[in-house]
Amino acid sequence: MTDLDEERVAKGLAAVAADIDASVAKGRMSPDKGNRLKALVTGATDMGAFAGADFVIEAVFERMDVKKEVFRQLDAVMKPEAILFTNTSALDIDQIAAVTRRPTSRSPTPSSTRWRGRRPGPWRRSRARWIPTSS
Repeated sequence: MTDLDEERVAKGLAAVAADIDASVAKGRMSPDKGNRLKALVTGATDMGAFAGADFVIEAVFERMDVKKEVFRQLDAVMKPEAILFTNTSALDIDQIAAVTRRPTSRSPTPSSTRWRGRRPGPWRRSRARWIPTSS
């Protein structure tokens, strides 16, 4: 997880930990699994933290210029085979992806309604995400 400053990163990490703790308290997962999941979530103020990530989910507010800038920054530091996800519900993911060197390695998240019921280009629906297929 990344944000503009350490205070926001800490707030985001605390929110994730609280959600996991709530799931543990409700018996949806064991305390051991909750602790393992919390240990997997880290925070930073530098996009370089995503250099080794296999995928990243972008969740900034719904402004095309902001999303494009985040995708540019991520594209510059992430490995070529990494997949970029967007949490947009209204913006065109092809426009967002066009600013990267990997326009076919991006995906809307399951909560994104933009592509529901529609097949964007050479993509097919597979459970939780769109995945590239042969054209």
